[in-house]
Amino acid sequence: MKFLYGVLYTGVMLTKSGPKVIEFNVRFGDPETQVVLPQLQSDFYTLIQGLLNGKLVQPVWQNTDTYLGVVLVNPNYPAPNHQLYPVPSFSYNLVVNYASIKSEANQMMSDGGRVLTTVVHAPTLDLARQKIYSILDQTKMGLAYRNDIGKLD
Repeated sequence: MKFLYGVLYTGVMLTKSGPKVIEFNVRFGDPETQVVLPQLQSDFYTLIQGLLNGKLVQPVWQNTDTYLGVVLVNPNYPAPNHQLYPVPSFSYNLVVNYASIKSEANQMMSDGGRVLTTVVHAPTLDLARQKIYSILDQTKMGLAYRNDIGKLD
């Protein structure tokens, strides 16, 4: 019997009545990957090589903090955009994954839909929310983002 190895991603949303599965995937989408992979303590390359060689791999995860990601988008998202928007740079302790970035006059600009994902971690969900929204709310920008990510009520 031949076994197949790989990744099964489960998208879960926490609701007032408990966690709800919203999707299963055999791949990671951008925002999911950008929040999950910073928690990986194992060597990603070694894990992938093991999977490709049919070996059972045991990833090691950081499991003490809560990670939270917020996507910054073009204000017209998901409608097509034809205007360049300045993209902020962050000097805070957070992970930023950029996409659709252009350089114009030494300024990062974007006319894309999803422009970047910011990721923070903290001991609790409330602290992670406070941390990320404090940073985003203090950052002057023309991009939009949801204010309810990680909110349970």
